[in-house]
Amino acid sequence: MTTCGEQLCIRTSSDEAIARDIALEIERSVRVAADAGREVVDLRLAQLDREWPLEKVLTAKLGGLAALGGVLGLTGSRKWFLLSTLAGTGLVQHALGGRGATFSALRRLGFRTQAEIDTERRGLLAARDGALPSSSPRDDAEATSDWADVDPG
Repeated sequence: MTTCGEQLCIRTSSDEAIARDIALEIERSVRVAADAGREVVDLRLAQLDREWPLEKVLTAKLGGLAALGGVLGLTGSRKWFLLSTLAGTGLVQHALGGRGATFSALRRLGFRTQAEIDTERRGLLAARDGALPSSSPRDDAEATSDWADVDPG
């Protein structure tokens, strides 16, 4: 099933499962941060500021492959131009709002759309401003450990 709206048309049955998982993770992340307090919310907001959305990752990867194919085609075998052609086709498909294999693969790797990142950001801002009730008391050290493997900046 495909749905269109503020986001690109990005959903198939497997994409819907991935989107549900991401939505649940966003909800969990907001709840953990809200329970932990303002410091943890601010830490997570800073991490979101550095997160590359799927659209940016896709454009960078395909653009890099197109350039690499061009350089290798000029300096080595002309067969490398095929890489540029395929990557360029992927960029055009993405620009026209379509989904290709690269888009789906990046979704499976956990890359999120800008709209999903913005959804988490809005939830965290609401939590920081006290608009979300805390579900249970947790100390900041316990909540901060949820993101211990992420460099805060």
